[in-house]
Amino acid sequence: MKKIFLLLFCAINLFANVGVVVDVVGDATLFRGNEKLKVVIKQELKEKDIIKTGKNAKVKIFFKDQTAVSLGKNTTFSIESYLFDNSSKSNIKFKVLRGFFKTVTGKISKIAPNRFKLQTKNATIGIRGTVFAAKVGNETDVVICTDGSIVL
Repeated sequence: MKKIFLLLFCAINLFANVGVVVDVVGDATLFRGNEKLKVVIKQELKEKDIIKTGKNAKVKIFFKDQTAVSLGKNTTFSIESYLFDNSSKSNIKFKVLRGFFKTVTGKISKIAPNRFKLQTKNATIGIRGTVFAAKVGNETDVVICTDGSIVL
């Protein structure tokens, strides 16, 4: 019986929520597998979720490790992988295909700084405990680091 409970507990945590939407302005859509949902405040997010913001939309997300991500208008943001267990095995990989975002890193950037990555069409950014923003375009990305450091 204990083994079954342990397996169930692990399965639940494997697909557990990784973050929550804390603010939405305008229209934004969440794509989860074959589902297409309207983004709302208090919406729980999972690995592989994709958020697309519309014209004049903004979304703010708060992740389990206290990483905060703000998305601007016409942005496509994907949670590629997310594991936070307060150890050096923790990791984040986000992807932004287009648009503007700002990130304030949380605990993972301190516990496992080499395991926080953000990928765009044109670059992969290694996060090293920082505050940064970027605008992702078709041909170029503009990245601004206002505190800490990043590796492009």
